[in-house]
Amino acid sequence: MNLSKNAFIKLGRNLRIAAFLQGGYKFKVNNESSTATGGAKDESMEQTDDVLGRIKLDVAFDHDFKNAKGFPGFGALPFKLISHAKLWYDIPNTEFYHSIGPTLRFNLPDKKDTHFDLTWQKGAGAPTFNEGTQFGGRLTGKY
Repeated sequence: MNLSKNAFIKLGRNLRIAAFLQGGYKFKVNNESSTATGGAKDESMEQTDDVLGRIKLDVAFDHDFKNAKGFPGFGALPFKLISHAKLWYDIPNTEFYHSIGPTLRFNLPDKKDTHFDLTWQKGAGAPTFNEGTQFGGRLTGKY
């Protein structure tokens, strides 16, 4: 199978695949007045006051749409699609956790290092590994 440069661009640019070995200790925070609910609740199998050991696989790619002048609804605003998939394996508890999702990054006009991100994500990832769906927005600038 011959993957030409054009075929690679269709799959995404700046493909990144990384693996990590993570270790540590999970401390218990003594806050008896707090009742953790929703996203604050730790849904992992990792116990407090215990050793952590994880293997993490991280796959990400992005694709620029710099010439999106004719793209419906976006006008001349250039944007980038950034996608990620992260998988953790909790070694002591033999459990898998995940986080996947795309981000639309809009580069603000005349600002090289300023952009607005809209993100959808399934699974929270470390340290709580919560299930569920999240949506967020972020404005980032470099001055």
